[in-house]
Amino acid sequence: MDKQTIDTMVGKLDKGMNRQLKQYLDICARCAICKDSCHQYVATGDMKYLPARRAELIREVYRKYFTKAGEFVPALYEARDPDDHLLDELYDSAYACTGCRRCMFYCPFSIDNAWVVAAAKGILIAADRGNDMLGQLADAALFKSDNMDMFRDIIVNGFADIENELREETGREWRSRWTWPAPTSSTSRWPDRTRSSRPRSSSMPREQAGRCPCSRVPTTASSSAIPPRRSSSRTAS
Repeated sequence: MDKQTIDTMVGKLDKGMNRQLKQYLDICARCAICKDSCHQYVATGDMKYLPARRAELIREVYRKYFTKAGEFVPALYEARDPDDHLLDELYDSAYACTGCRRCMFYCPFSIDNAWVVAAAKGILIAADRGNDMLGQLADAALFKSDNMDMFRDIIVNGFADIENELREETGREWRSRWTWPAPTSSTSRWPDRTRSSRPRSSSMPREQAGRCPCSRVPTTASSSAIPPRRSSSRTAS
C-alpha cells in the first residue's frame, strides 16, 4: 500500500478521533461479552464480526500512528500499519453491522459501537474501499436535496395519494390547505411554508376547526371527556 493512501487514512482517523471515541478505544477490556448480543456473530461464529474485534482493528492503527510506544515498538504494543488484509477484515466487519446497538447494552462500559463503525467506514472510504452501492445512494440523496424542483410533481402526486387514502378511510372530503405554486426560477427552491402562510382555523368549517387534519380525534377535549380527579384516601388531620 502506497504512502499517500496510508497518510489519507491516518488523517481521516485523526480528524474523527474525538474524546468519546478515544475513551471507547481505551476502556475496552476485550472481555467479549458483546459476542452474545451481535446477530452476525451468533449466526456465523466468525471472530471478525465481534464488536470488540472491530474496535481492536481501529486500535491497532491508532497505536501505530498516535502513540510513541506503538511507533517504535509496534510488535510489543499490538500496533501495525493498515494493509490489505486489515482493510478486508474491516470492510466485512463494518458493513455487516446493522447499527442495532445491542452490544452497547451488553457491554459493562456501555461502549457505543456506532462510533467505532463510523471510524471504520471513514478509513475505508479514505482508502477508496467503501461500499459502492451506499455511496451511490448517498450521492443520489445529495443530488435530490440540491435539485428539489425536479421532483416537485412526484411529491405533489404523493400528497394527492394520501388525500385519496384519507378520503376512503374517513368518508370525508380532504383537500390541501394550500396549493403548490410553480418555482419563481429554474434554480430556486420552493417558498418557505411557514405557519403564517397557512389559513387560520376560523376559515374552516366549525366541525373541522378543532380536529387534527390527519386524525379523527379532536385537538381540544371537552371538560366532560376528562375523567374526574380521584380524591385522596388520606384525610387532613
